Formats: sequence, structure tokens, C-alpha cells
Amino acid sequence: MTDIIYLACPYTSPDEAVRNERQALATKVAAYLMQQGNVVFSPITHGHAVAAHLPAELTNDGEFWMVQCLPVLERCSVLVILPLPGWEKSKGIAQEVRFALERGMDIAMLQNKPGQDYEVLLEPVSSEVFIEHVKFMLSITEPSATFPATGASDARH
Repeated sequence: MTDIIYLACPYTSPDEAVRNERQALATKVAAYLMQQGNVVFSPITHGHAVAAHLPAELTNDGEFWMVQCLPVLERCSVLVILPLPGWEKSKGIAQEVRFALERGMDIAMLQNKPGQDYEVLLEPVSSEVFIEHVKFMLSITEPSATFPATGASDARH
């Protein structure tokens, strides 16, 4: 079976310009990953176009989007986080990480070289650094959340 990357990044913002910028970067990174031979689903790329046809109250409704996104994430083999500013505070990413951990999925975070765009991707961050970020993210939505001893590993794409 072909590995499918689920590309997560923050999106929700009351500022339309911020949402547009996040969508543009997610789409650019998804295109780059696809050009490298990966199969990629970018919920932000998909959802941004759909959001233009939704009532305003659903545009920033995280629960509405999780109903759409989690069934797709379940069919993917790896969750890859694009750490745009605000990713650590994203309730959506925290839910996606928790969901992926519960299913033993691989999880990775993309990096970029200082001064370069996210189009230039490096290997995932080390597990120790990533696990600390994940612990922090999970504490945002559920202070008593525990981190399984096994569950997160670096993706090898």
C-alpha cells in the first residue's frame, strides 16, 4: 500500500489574510511533496476552497472541520506537521496529533532552513524535540493528557 501523507498546519484565524497565507503555504508545500513522489492530502488546501462556499459561522468551526478531516487522516499513513506560526496553539493540530497517536501512526514535523521558504524541506525533527512539542500541544486541549511511551516516530519520506 502506498503511504499517504496528511499535511497538517494551522488555519483558523479571524483574519482572512492569515487564513489565505496559511492556505497558500500549505498548498505550496503539498505541491513540493507531491513532486518528490509522495501522495499527499492537504486538508487546508481542500478546505479553504470549500470554506468559500460555507456560511461564515462554519468557516472557523473546528468541530465541523474535524468531522471532515479525521476520517481522511485515518486512511493516511503519516501525519506531517507544517509548523507555521501558531502551530503550537492550534487545537486542530492537537486533535490530529492525538488521533494519530491513538492509531500508532507515524508523525513528523517539517523544517526549513533559516532564511528559506518552507518549500525547501529537511528531514523531520528529532523525536525528543518533537515529543516535547507534542506534550505541550496536548496540554493545551486537555491538561491531564498523557503521552504514550510508543506512538510517535519520525516519518521517513
